[in-house]
Order: sequence, then C-alpha cells, then structure tokens
Amino acid sequence: MIGFTSGDTLLSLGLQRTIRDVPFDREEEHILSRMRTRLSLAADIMRGVSFERLDGMSDAFDVADTACAFYDRHGRVTRLNKLCESFLDQDIRLVQGELTSRWPEESVALRSHIKAVVHSVAIADSIASAPVRLSRPGRRPLVVRAQRLRGMPAEIFSHSVAVATIINLEDRPVPAPKILQILFALTAQEAVVAIQLSRGLGPKEIAEALDLGYETVRTHTKSIMAKTDTKRQAEIAALLSGVRLS
Repeated sequence: MIGFTSGDTLLSLGLQRTIRDVPFDREEEHILSRMRTRLSLAADIMRGVSFERLDGMSDAFDVADTACAFYDRHGRVTRLNKLCESFLDQDIRLVQGELTSRWPEESVALRSHIKAVVHSVAIADSIASAPVRLSRPGRRPLVVRAQRLRGMPAEIFSHSVAVATIINLEDRPVPAPKILQILFALTAQEAVVAIQLSRGLGPKEIAEALDLGYETVRTHTKSIMAKTDTKRQAEIAALLSGVRLS
C-alpha cells in the first residue's frame, strides 16, 4: 500500500500480487515509495480543480442572489455563500458542520435530506427530492433543497459533492430597474416605482419612500400599466416576479 494525502485526507493505493508471484523486493519498494510524491501532486491538482469549480459556482449563486451551502461526501458543510450566512441567527445555526434548526425535528429532516442526496444512487429517492422547511418565528420559513454536483472530479478528491439552495419565502423577487427600462421602455423613475408597486406599496407609501408627489406616482403608475399591458397592481407584481425568475 502506498500512502499519500489529498488536503487533510489520507489515501492509499493498494497493489497486490497473486500468490504465484514473489513478494516485492527492496528495489521495487523504493520505486513504489517514490510514487508517493507524484500521487500526492495528482491529488492536489484534482482537489485544486474542485476548488476552482466551487469558486465559480459560488460566484454564480452570488450573482443570482441565491443563498447556497456546499456539502462534502460526509454530508458536512464546506462553504456558505454570503447570503446564506446572513440567515444564521438563533433559529438557524451552523453547528459542527451542519445547518440546524431550533426545532430538532427540522434538523433531523435536513440531515436526512442531505445524506440522501449525498449517498443515494436512485434518482427518484423521495427523501432526496423533497425540500425541507426551516421555521423562523415571526417570519416566513426558509426552504432548503439539495442536489448532487455533476461532472465533478473523482469524489475522493472533491472539496464538495452537493449543493443546497436556500429560498427565503419573505423575498419578493424583482428584476433590476435597468432590466425593466430595457424590457418595457420604462423611464428610470418609472422602473423604480414599478419595483415599489411589485412589493405591495401603495401610491402614498411610494411617494413618501421616494420623496415624490402623490400625483407624480399616480401618473407613473398609469404609464407603467400602459407599457406593461397590466390593469392592476397585482398583475405588475406577478409580471416583475416572472421577469426576475427567468
């Protein structure tokens, strides 16, 4: 057995001769021993590739404004992006490499979900495919759903083998104002008003929040509805949510 390392993981390559062959001699042992350096180098390269891909995926989730947590093959958290870290409080905590809830049954459900995703070979595994709810008193819950990372290097060298996305049900997804200007020919101020309308604010609240006149907001609202072919505030919210999710 030739021992070598990958990060903090000790690995070994086993070579076995048949009973008809003579044992390895000293010269062969020296040759095999010198293989350790190259095996460790190869493992470090594979682990580096895994890190780079993880960095790219984490950046993509950040750009998409999506909270995520990465997991290793043991079901332990290897990384949280910044948005996911912002969810940590007295109700949702990171304890010994696990995301946990104040409620033990939710922690157990999340642990089972992650392990099912990491270890299951069945695509239709019900535990692996079902999302998990994490409660937050006085606020809407978080919804966690994990999936395996495909196309990664061999798992024994991989930093992470699964990713969980965390959805905050309090969020009302809306696109950036610039996108609305491009898609619907809104003015810069109309785009900002449209976003406020999609968040459920009324004309008076919008006027106060943006330091605009009430009639100005009403005029912008009429223009927004005309340009987006909508008739009610709820339709504007649904339209903008669809644009953001797409």
